[in-house]
Amino acid sequence: MEKQIRIHLDMGGSERKVAFSIDDVKYPVVLHWKNIPAKVYPLVSLRYPGKIRIQKKIE
Repeated sequence: MEKQIRIHLDMGGSERKVAFSIDDVKYPVVLHWKNIPAKVYPLVSLRYPGKIRIQKKIE
């Protein structure tokens, strides 16, 4: 079963936020993650036969 997981990063302003959505069901902002650095790098862990595709949101 293929799942689509999205990470929503709001890097604007002084308060940076992270939220997730799975198959277009958006979950609330992760309140426990504070002090997110100005530059972040994606890190993903998958199980076989997992696949990854990173896309930038086009507005």
